[in-house]
Amino acid sequence: ERWFDLPSEHRPWGRDGLAVLAGDGAGSPLERCCLGILGRMPADGRRESASATSILAKNWAALALLRELPRRAAEALGRPLPVSVEFIPGNHDRLADAFPAVRAAVREMLGAATSGAGAPDAPFPRECRAPAYGLLARHGHAFDPWNAGGPGAAPAVSDVITTEFAVKLPGPWTAGATATRPFPRSGCGACAKSTTSGPWAASWSGSTAASAPSPSPRSGPRWRRRSKPSPPGCWRSTSCAPGGTTRRSGTRPSAG
Repeated sequence: ERWFDLPSEHRPWGRDGLAVLAGDGAGSPLERCCLGILGRMPADGRRESASATSILAKNWAALALLRELPRRAAEALGRPLPVSVEFIPGNHDRLADAFPAVRAAVREMLGAATSGAGAPDAPFPRECRAPAYGLLARHGHAFDPWNAGGPGAAPAVSDVITTEFAVKLPGPWTAGATATRPFPRSGCGACAKSTTSGPWAASWSGSTAASAPSPSPRSGPRWRRRSKPSPPGCWRSTSCAPGGTTRRSGTRPSAG
């Protein structure tokens, strides 16, 4: 959701964002946003000095374990053990490989090894090979056209769908629900209702503690089949039926 802080044209799939990803991008709004989301290792090495909302701060213990892995391994074994951390970006890490400053920040917080050139801001490898062990490791998004993306850190269509559409769904769906009335379970697309209009939205957005009694913890909410024909196995609460009417009631089916 932090991408929404940027104007649409500066997002990775926006006009200016795509131009930045195709060039250097140093000092761009997109780079600054990436570093703000990621966070940077504080000079004193203390979690309290990192941005509280950053990925670094929220995953401090796990990242610290990776940074300290060589020392911990040596202490556990009683002898030095060569240990290196290799980072292969996946589709959710695409922008970690977008800018030199971001790559350097990622390597620092992971304690990750550099490439053969040794530069901390060098592009990350796309695979890990260990011929002695018969190992070839790649991230699965490389084989998925929806997630593979373009050259470098160019976004894939799934990035746009996830960020501009899917991430925004919970807000309008939960805006009118209250703690005293259960949120309707999602189901098939055939009986989906608009969250901004129609009887479904009016029923849920207008629910209050007085008009919607709390469901029994033993029996749960009552479920009824819609009066409008629906695909087999499609169940909804009363409010999902047009006008809030039903023809016959039933019990909620078990999962599957």
